[in-house]
Amino acid sequence: MSRGRRSSNAGHDEQHANDERWMASYMDMVTVLMVTFIVLFSMSSIDAHKFNELKNSLQTGFGSVKSQKIDTAKGVIVPAKDVNVAQSDSLAVSAPSPSAPDATATPAATPTPTTSASATPAPDPAALAQAAQEVADLKKVEDAINAKLTAEHLQSNVSYTIDQRGLTIGLIGGNTFFDTNAADLTPTALATIDAIGPVLLPTPYTMSIEGHADARTPDAPYATNWDLAAARAIAVLRRLTDQSGIPAPRIYAVSDGSADATTTTDPAQLAQDRRVDIVVRSSKDEAVRNLIPQVVAGGSGNQ
Repeated sequence: MSRGRRSSNAGHDEQHANDERWMASYMDMVTVLMVTFIVLFSMSSIDAHKFNELKNSLQTGFGSVKSQKIDTAKGVIVPAKDVNVAQSDSLAVSAPSPSAPDATATPAATPTPTTSASATPAPDPAALAQAAQEVADLKKVEDAINAKLTAEHLQSNVSYTIDQRGLTIGLIGGNTFFDTNAADLTPTALATIDAIGPVLLPTPYTMSIEGHADARTPDAPYATNWDLAAARAIAVLRRLTDQSGIPAPRIYAVSDGSADATTTTDPAQLAQDRRVDIVVRSSKDEAVRNLIPQVVAGGSGNQ
């Protein structure tokens, strides 16, 4: 029995010895590898200045060197003698006194009076003068037409408007100019147009003859109010060209149908909707024409 124990102990000792030899060999291999890496590292190029900065930073960060401080804003080492100054400057910048005004703050801009965006700019004096002259010329045409119609007692059936388009001569009066659902000119209409035409002929203006109809649905032979209004405009145009001799390039017809008509059943308003307008069109530039209503409202142009 004693002998068996001795054999077992001897085997155990031999195994232990083998383990120690293996561990020694392993440590030798690790040492060789470490030496190899050290040699390779020493053969590479090293920036000594940056290495020293890294070393000092690590020493300071881990507390092994207490006389230096890292300035994280610039990544450099601050000597110990400058630590208190740097700290006080940092506090002064990052935590200003609440009661003290910020010297670097931009003062609030003093509001300056500005012109209202909605204010109408002053018109160009030259354009305003041209607009005033155009209104005066159109008013002369209106006065000449009104004088001829008054002499023939026809003035009550015509209206006048001067605006940025020019002079609008409205032929109104219900059945005075056209019978219901008809485009044939009545005797009164013929007399009125024949009085207007000779006044317009010598002028330099172009004319648009614009037909209108009331909102009621027309009967045959007119399918729509567009057709009825167009027929009425053409009838007036043909009378001006055939009887008064106004050249075709200066005159044209337009149908507005019942686009501008109201929905009322009042006879007076229906007569206003059922009309033909002779528009004596201004040929001035748009900037001048846009000033015409201002001139009319101001009483300029011999209005």
